[in-house]
Amino acid sequence: MKNFLNVLNGFFMSLKMYTILPLPFGKWKDESSQWLLPFFPLAGLIIGLIWFFIAELFKVFSAPEFFSAAVIAIIPLFLSGFLHVDGLMDSCDAIFSRRDLAEKRRILKDSHSGAFAVIAIAIYLLLSFSAMVSLLLEKEN
Repeated sequence: MKNFLNVLNGFFMSLKMYTILPLPFGKWKDESSQWLLPFFPLAGLIIGLIWFFIAELFKVFSAPEFFSAAVIAIIPLFLSGFLHVDGLMDSCDAIFSRRDLAEKRRILKDSHSGAFAVIAIAIYLLLSFSAMVSLLLEKEN
């Protein structure tokens, strides 16, 4: 029974780590941490299902395509607490700085966003938005 509770707690810990879903369970316990990794795909599946459900709601209520595309494009970012966006921005700042390895590491630790981070997130959002518009307009035809 204790092993089952550790597995269940590992599931809730993985959800709390990679989503902003308010969960009353999932207190950090070292004995449950070994169960985090197997549940990461399930956390992604839950985010995907919520994302899909919201997209379907926009279709049901016949919301304008461009508004729907904008909201649908940012839903996974909100649900994950912008965790991956932060990593993308930090990485782009460091990689595109064209500095030596020590300076790149310093840039990765810096909490400020540089020009390359802003450019990278703008490109990401533009591509994501255009992909959602394309999908929504394709379903009409």
